[in-house]
Amino acid sequence: MRWTNEETLPEDARAAMRDVLAEGLREAARKDDPGDGSMIMLSVEKVVGNGRWEGGWFLQASFVEDERMNPKPFVVVHAYQESNLTKGSVASDVMRTAEDRRYLGTKRLESMIQRRDRLSLAIEKLRTELDEVGRNEGRVKR
Repeated sequence: MRWTNEETLPEDARAAMRDVLAEGLREAARKDDPGDGSMIMLSVEKVVGNGRWEGGWFLQASFVEDERMNPKPFVVVHAYQESNLTKGSVASDVMRTAEDRRYLGTKRLESMIQRRDRLSLAIEKLRTELDEVGRNEGRVKR
């Protein structure tokens, strides 16, 4: 785990951030990487204490891929209090199990097959249109 401003965060917020990070890592393991320089907001959020505007904390997880910051895709949890500026964060690289990789591979394969089928239909439609244009041109010339 990589922390920023860990010393400024109370222990209850740090403990909650570790929990949110673990949930975020599980969610991200079943998602495709966002793409270099991109971020996906994850569904994992948590309010600690009375909420961010009443002295508590709002924690939000994101799935990030940015090679300038880290060579591997990672999940980061930001802690917000009283503003939209982060008061601290914790991050960890996404590690996928064989089951996660199989799930993602199957999902990608299904997507590629669907795309291939759509392209095959579009190619056949274009061939038919070109054949028809060719036949119509033949009629006009004669």
